[in-house]
Amino acid sequence: MENKMQDILFDFTAKYVSLTDDEKTATLSAEIFRSDKKGTILLKEGQKSKDSYFVIKGCIRTYYVLDGEEKTTAFHSKFPKLETLCRMISEELLAKQRIDFDTFKNSSPEQRYLNLLQKRPDLIQRVPQHQLASYLGMLPQSLSRLRARIIEKERTC
Repeated sequence: MENKMQDILFDFTAKYVSLTDDEKTATLSAEIFRSDKKGTILLKEGQKSKDSYFVIKGCIRTYYVLDGEEKTTAFHSKFPKLETLCRMISEELLAKQRIDFDTFKNSSPEQRYLNLLQKRPDLIQRVPQHQLASYLGMLPQSLSRLRARIIEKERTC
C-alpha cells in the first residue's frame, strides 16, 4: 500500500515539478506517509495545524459543532492547506486587480501612461506601441501624441 501511495504522490507532483531521484529519496525518508482509520479526528476545535495533508484515498471533512449538531463546511481531497493558500492568493490578486481597474477607469490616458512608466518601465521598450496603446485604452496615434507631449513637458521643465 505504501508504494502505491508514493507512486500516486510522485505522479501528482510530476505534473507541476520534476523531482530528482535524490529529492524523491529525501521525501520518502521524511516518513510523510501515514494511514488513518475512517473517522480519525486530525484537528480538534481550537487547535492549529502544523501539518499539510495529501489525501490519496478517502476524504478530509471540515466541520463545526453548533448546538450539539455537526455542520459540515467542506470536503478535501488534495492538499487542504495548499487549497486554502491558493484561495487566499486568488482573493488577494482579485482585490488588487479590482483596485488597478478602478484606478485605470478613473484616470486620464496621460495618468495611465505615467503610471505604466512608473510601475512597468520595461514594457515601454519591450512591447510594440500598438499593444501598449490597446492596453492603455487608446489608439496608437493617441499614444504617439501623448508621448510627444510628455517629452516636450520634460524639455521645458
